[in-house]
Amino acid sequence: MGDTWYIASPLAGLAAIAAARGQPLAAARLLGVAASLHEASGSTVWATEQERDEQTVAAARLALGEEEYAEALAAGRAMPLEKAVAEAISIATHIGAHPAVGQTT
Repeated sequence: MGDTWYIASPLAGLAAIAAARGQPLAAARLLGVAASLHEASGSTVWATEQERDEQTVAAARLALGEEEYAEALAAGRAMPLEKAVAEAISIATHIGAHPAVGQTT
């Protein structure tokens, strides 16, 4: 439909979940996609989302190291939207199928 700005926030939210669940590479790619969508649409990030995103960036950078984080972020920025959505669905499905310790589905 062309209006992709509304996809950026959920992708960044899924990135936060992926980072918290030990998937920093996926988190970095999703952050790259979200950043690209925000920039393309000219939309801004709400303060609460900005804080969440900064925490996700810090966690992914710590887990991956600066170079690998930058590569994953760049890959996400370059990812076509259809592929990004398919990857997000795959990540969400994997997370849903493998609940965190102490969590039930």
